[in-house]
Amino acid sequence: MYVVAGDRLVEPNADDPTDGTRSLSSLQGTGVQGGVWCGDGSPADFPLDQRPDDGSSLCWDSAPLAERLELLGKGEVQLTLSVDRPQALVAARVCDVAPDGTSTLIARGVLNLSRRDGHELSVPMPVGEPVLVRIPLQSTAYAVSVGHRIRLAVSNTYWPLAWPAPEPVVLTVHCGERCVLSLPRRRPSELDAQLVPFGEPEQGTPLASEITMLRPGGRRVRHDLPTGEVEVEFDWHPSRTRILATGNGPARTGGRRSCPPSR
Repeated sequence: MYVVAGDRLVEPNADDPTDGTRSLSSLQGTGVQGGVWCGDGSPADFPLDQRPDDGSSLCWDSAPLAERLELLGKGEVQLTLSVDRPQALVAARVCDVAPDGTSTLIARGVLNLSRRDGHELSVPMPVGEPVLVRIPLQSTAYAVSVGHRIRLAVSNTYWPLAWPAPEPVVLTVHCGERCVLSLPRRRPSELDAQLVPFGEPEQGTPLASEITMLRPGGRRVRHDLPTGEVEVEFDWHPSRTRILATGNGPARTGGRRSCPPSR
């Protein structure tokens, strides 16, 4: 477990000061590096280097690890938050930061703050009032190498996996002992010595096939520097679906086959 201190992740009972607040209003394009929710094996389905998304998030880094850290299961982020709008969301990501700065996604969780007490309830956030929330993280099986750091990144947008809030929101994290990152550490087992490395995969004789159409697929991102508009295009057969996000403003979606995108 790590405590979310003023500007870093620290071990519980560390001497580092843990109080302070940090605020942000994330760019609406935050989340583009997150990959595809239900990928089909197309290029760039997996999350990319997280540094662009980290740059528009609040980040806390741990000290370099002195020993290998193996994770297996579901973690959780507990944060004390306040917002300036009643409708808001929070996205939390745990990343592996290599010595060269590369940031690799380990696990993430997104919470509509109106559903902080359960999905069966919809309770708007009290404006300006700190509230303790818990953000479950997705399951993971991951090993962090010696010398790498654990990063917690928090944003209040995560497009296109999460629909944006009705208005731009300023989110404030109230750091301290009630803000913690709990990781599912895998403990060594006496059975580890009995593990046998996987052999070469086996497969049957493939069925005869004929390629009748070949077209590029995958995911493309276009960033218009003068306007700040970010276009995320998913190319799925047989139609093409384009998802657009514009700066910090509202996002819009649309599908198309051959017509040019609307502006």
